[in-house]
Amino acid sequence: LNVFFSMPIMMDNNSDPANLINNLFQQCADSGHPMVSLNLCVRLLRNMKNFTELEIPRCNESETYPRVIHNEETYYMPCAATEISILRWVFPLLMMLCTGGNVLALLIYRMSYFDGSSSVHFLRAKALANLIFVNSRLFEVIHAWTEPASETFEPFYWYSRSYIMAISNISGTMATWLTLLVTIETVMCIIMPFTFRQYCTVKMTWTMLAITFFFSCCLNLSLIPVQIIRNAYMSFISYTGEDSSVPCWYTTEFFYADRDPDMHIVQTTVYWTTMFAVVMLPTVAMLVCSIIIVRQFSLKAMGETFSQRRKCVIRMTVSTTLSHLLLEGPAVITYSFAALTSGQGVDYLWCVVNHAINLASAVNATIPFFVFLLCSEQFRHMTCVYIKAHMERDKDRRQHILSQAGVRYSARSVTRAIEQHDRSTIESKFMPAAHL
Repeated sequence: LNVFFSMPIMMDNNSDPANLINNLFQQCADSGHPMVSLNLCVRLLRNMKNFTELEIPRCNESETYPRVIHNEETYYMPCAATEISILRWVFPLLMMLCTGGNVLALLIYRMSYFDGSSSVHFLRAKALANLIFVNSRLFEVIHAWTEPASETFEPFYWYSRSYIMAISNISGTMATWLTLLVTIETVMCIIMPFTFRQYCTVKMTWTMLAITFFFSCCLNLSLIPVQIIRNAYMSFISYTGEDSSVPCWYTTEFFYADRDPDMHIVQTTVYWTTMFAVVMLPTVAMLVCSIIIVRQFSLKAMGETFSQRRKCVIRMTVSTTLSHLLLEGPAVITYSFAALTSGQGVDYLWCVVNHAINLASAVNATIPFFVFLLCSEQFRHMTCVYIKAHMERDKDRRQHILSQAGVRYSARSVTRAIEQHDRSTIESKFMPAAHL
């Protein structure tokens, strides 16, 4: 049974407010509980005074009681409980699907079928960014399942939080801008199919990747010093003895994130920049590009204008753009709200909406591989060929199966080619030397 006491501390009304506040902080520090929050310090001193007046002794260090607890506001409050439930039950599944899908996509992108395509470099980088974005929530998932709080993991989780968030935001920003770049390249390919390669070269692709990574880092790393992790203490009563009837009080530690007031301008600038450069501008640009694609381009009417590989890549990029608009478009609302309020939420509804949009972003980073399977027959064929080849133990047969990945999908033709390869292999092994 944990009980809070709330009796007032007697204060001298003639004291100078600044000296009084310093005196309170000094009392907390002298008691072995230094804090920077006046409310938390006063509450601790009040409880300790109440315990003394009620002649309740302090628990011995040998007693079993929690030394570290979860922050109530970020773990048990209604909105926080919603996020904890999502982290416990939804994110493990998303992380498994994201890892499996994006790793398999990266392996398929390495196939010779995609050699010479500049768009595939963007798709590879986007798959890697998605992989990092979703799996960066690993510590949050572990934290959500750690109940009661761990004395070793809790401080590690909080003090690493700012850096993990920066990595997550960098990968999320990269994924958004890469989706925009590959969409613009697709539009250029459709509008000027015979000249776009003069502009969309491999060198230009790597240059844009480097620029995107640089600005993503500059934008998101600047938020690390904005957030300061602090520790505080709370006092509780515990009952000990053979029949748990002997009360004693103890103090336990918890952590919370505070904002550096000197970094307010930096924080507001980053929020507004993120809203325009990472959310609004890419969303509007991708929407315009999607309209252009729909109006000027039909996959069924391309004829011989585009190669089979280019058709496959276009299908993949268009499906990526549409899923991004559907799942990331609502983020404009929350980023606008964060920019206007400097990241300070005001009520339960906005908090839940924010968690829902964050979940949609994680879903968007998870599904590209499965969207490709759904929208591109050629990609489904290549995936089946890749999996079948790597289940084959014979090296020559594996290479021959992989060579069929670039053939236009036809189950009968692929099967016939494999059977013909097997037949020629058997004949070469068992044919008499005189006939060779």
